[in-house]
Formats: sequence, C-alpha cells, structure tokens
Amino acid sequence: MKKFRVGRPCIIDPGTEHTMEGILVKVPHKNRFGEWFVVVATVGEDVHPKTYEYFQARFDVRILKERVKMK
Repeated sequence: MKKFRVGRPCIIDPGTEHTMEGILVKVPHKNRFGEWFVVVATVGEDVHPKTYEYFQARFDVRILKERVKMK
C-alpha cells in the first residue's frame, strides 16, 4: 500500500462500477468516532440550470480511507 501524499493521483472504489479518479487534497484525518477520512478532488460535468449548457467543475469528495487506493 502506497503512502497517502497530497497532490498524488488516486482511485476511489477501485474494481467497482463507481470507480473515479482524482487527486488527494487532504491527508488522512480521524473523526470523533475513530473513522479515517481523506478528501479527494475530482473533475465532473454538470448542467447549468438556466442555460442547460454542460460545464466541468471541481468537486471535493470526503470519503473513507479504506475506499481510496493511491496510484
């Protein structure tokens, strides 16, 4: 298992149909319940509600550390 380093590419949910790629933006941190989380930035598409045009935006995903694999 590779170390979690900020700025490195990673994969969310590898081996499933919901696999996404992104870049790690926050090191692993523990919440008050003892669960480890990381924050991954991904690029996704969305539709503008008034003009109905597609655009790309950056989304930050907060996810459990066990579901993320570093490249």
